[in-house]
Amino acid sequence: DTEIINELMNGAPSYWSSILTPHLYNNLEDFQLAVKFHEENLYRLDPSRSRGFTNYGSKPGEGASKNPFNQYRNARVNLVGWSKSTANPPFPKDDSTISPRGTPEEKGARPCRHCGSGKHWDPDCKYARKGEKRARVNTVSVTNEDRAAQEEYDHAYF
Repeated sequence: DTEIINELMNGAPSYWSSILTPHLYNNLEDFQLAVKFHEENLYRLDPSRSRGFTNYGSKPGEGASKNPFNQYRNARVNLVGWSKSTANPPFPKDDSTISPRGTPEEKGARPCRHCGSGKHWDPDCKYARKGEKRARVNTVSVTNEDRAAQEEYDHAYF
């Protein structure tokens, strides 16, 4: 069994030995259990996998672990500044206005609340002044979730 374990480790990536510590296993069954136990870490540390945020737009189950006990398997991902009460924009989309310091699309934030464009932030929108008073009146009924979403959006903008 030790020879088989050594042969398997010779074909595995070198970083596996620091996680699995193969010298501690005398039989193949224990080694298999260790591989199964550390499966998530071995997969996560694979250098050939992208380090970017590629799974954000994926369907549930794509790229996610097959492990039913993985607490992150069913995570919801929203744009920065998004909340349940985010309504459809009241003005027509205006992609001609582009924010000079980066766009919400580039930073993963929600689009403009006035026109729905991802090319500029709320304060940069040409419709921002028209909807300003209505927004101030509605702040009386803001939930904690909405307030947190707006703070995240402001943090991404500033």
